[in-house]
Amino acid sequence: MHCRARAQRDFSGVERIEYDERAAVYGRGKSFLFGSASGMQLAIYDKTAQARAIDKLDYWESVWRRTDNPFDESDPFNYDPALPVWRIELRFHHGVVQQFADGSADIRTGAMIDTRTFAEFAAHLQGLWQYGLQAFKLLVRPGMYDAFWTLIRSDVRVFVEAASLVEDTDYRRHYKTSRGFSGKSVELFLGNFVSLLVRERVGAQRAFERLQDWECWSVIRDHYAAKGKSERDIYRHIQELMQLRVVRWGRAV
Repeated sequence: MHCRARAQRDFSGVERIEYDERAAVYGRGKSFLFGSASGMQLAIYDKTAQARAIDKLDYWESVWRRTDNPFDESDPFNYDPALPVWRIELRFHHGVVQQFADGSADIRTGAMIDTRTFAEFAAHLQGLWQYGLQAFKLLVRPGMYDAFWTLIRSDVRVFVEAASLVEDTDYRRHYKTSRGFSGKSVELFLGNFVSLLVRERVGAQRAFERLQDWECWSVIRDHYAAKGKSERDIYRHIQELMQLRVVRWGRAV
């Protein structure tokens, strides 16, 4: 699996885990998760086991039987309860959905889709499915997709009542940047943020992780990038601010 996840963790021997992972395997190899909850995530897991665990297997089996051949019970494409059903699930943070609404356009008119409700956005779910399977790639070797991945990206259809507009839309994400303002609000926020965390005895590593999961992280990152600072530099800056508040004054102020 090829994706932009910065960290990969393996929790194959753990039955249950609650963790803000970037890429993880848990539940004894029955569940795989890639990406960040604050952006896009790809989840691949044993839906049969999950449905049984939450006592909803009867419901999901009725869903899986909807496409059975009503005239042939032996049709090999019918749902087989003896086999597990694996679910491939793309999860988009609401901020990412808004980026698509702001950055995607009708290829004929050039007008932005500018959706504001789920009903308006439903026609674009097929586009998000295809976009997500480009962001997360199952490769047989560098530069070559696995045939299965190509199949599910191209042939799988998202079933909603709205007619798909995937053929009429150019899907792009619009990223807001910190250009056009001095960044003073970023500096003030970071100073107050650090002061509160020092009061609560929160370390720099945890503080930085919380900051990355915040919806406004991209603004902070871009502000410092314009100053030639990397994410690692931001982390070190937070460390220095924390040390300053403890060493100079002995407490957060």
